[in-house]
Amino acid sequence: MLRSNPSPVPAYLLGLVLAALALPAADTASLDNLIANSPFGGVPGAGHGRGEQAAPLEFRGVLYEGATAYFSVYEASTRQSAWVGLNEAGLNYQVKSYDAANARLQVDYQGRALTLPLVQAPHSAARPMLPLAAAPAQPGNNGPAVTPPAPNPQLPAQIAEEIRRRRALRQQATPIPPAPPAPPSSP
Repeated sequence: MLRSNPSPVPAYLLGLVLAALALPAADTASLDNLIANSPFGGVPGAGHGRGEQAAPLEFRGVLYEGATAYFSVYEASTRQSAWVGLNEAGLNYQVKSYDAANARLQVDYQGRALTLPLVQAPHSAARPMLPLAAAPAQPGNNGPAVTPPAPNPQLPAQIAEEIRRRRALRQQATPIPPAPPAPPSSP
């Protein structure tokens, strides 16, 4: 009867285990701080913790397109967000007004009037958000307006003259190969 020996433990795995055992115990205070302030968790006090009722809507941003403002609103029940204009219908909520000075949105949600503050990321909570001035509207939103040059009535004649000049230069620079000899005439 043949007996098989178990495969040896790879050296790198054994080294990792020994290195982990040799390290001092991790600082529990920094580990607890990391758990409490997880970079993947929600904003503290925003209603995302255990036992707290999450807000049905979140106001996440403002976008100005010309003179029109669009608002990013996240609906927790559907886990979807949308860019919505003022008094735009078709969703479970309708944006009624926007207070740019205080970054607050007035929304009618299923018959209830809600005031939504702009949600800020945890790392930006130390700095207050400053409202941005709307950029002046540009025609076509393609950048600054460019006026085409006035038509030049002499332009076609100038182009024709330039073509003739360049052809003459090309003919002077390139020797014309001699014409092939004429085939012999038959008697």
